[in-house]
Amino acid sequence: MAMQSRDSLAETQADAAARRFRALDAALVEAEAAVERIADARAAVAGELHTAGASYAQIATALDISRSRAQQLVERHRRVRGSVDGVAVADLPEPERVDADIEAAIRRAHAQIMDRPAFRRAFQRSSLRYVRLADVRAQLGDVYERAAVDRVLDKMIERPDVRLTAELDQRKLTASDRAAEVMIADEPRHLLSIDLPHPHAHLTAADAG
Repeated sequence: MAMQSRDSLAETQADAAARRFRALDAALVEAEAAVERIADARAAVAGELHTAGASYAQIATALDISRSRAQQLVERHRRVRGSVDGVAVADLPEPERVDADIEAAIRRAHAQIMDRPAFRRAFQRSSLRYVRLADVRAQLGDVYERAAVDRVLDKMIERPDVRLTAELDQRKLTASDRAAEVMIADEPRHLLSIDLPHPHAHLTAADAG
């Protein structure tokens, strides 16, 4: 009888803990969404200055941030507004529009992977968020041709918020990692990191610029 009481108590505590954890997890998601909205609004300040004719250096001076940070904010604002270099995606020539769509899809895939609870907990204190390119390709599915995705990844690596690196420890590479790798400058790349728009980036290193 005593054993049953202890088992029942343990189950009750476990249920209560699970409910509390789910409530906190939901609150965390809401808080992250709020931070994301604030980050978009902050980026809009820089984006509007740039639209008005201010250079990255002028924006950096006006907002007391680094030039690279000013550029990141302007590029974030462009993505939010659906434009590239000040031109609406819908008005771009077909090849550029396709590339813009693919880049947006890659960024969404990276953000969706990073938004998984396990990733949020593991990386919430880090400004670098590398995910396996194999996971990104799986998230993208078969919507875009492999060559088109590789072409856009090659372009994205030039952006200040994007890093595409090789896995230095070759023993960690799986068959799917090798199948998903992209060759850039004759080097296979397996890991993708995008600083923005993941909300935790704004809570750590982003504001230091």
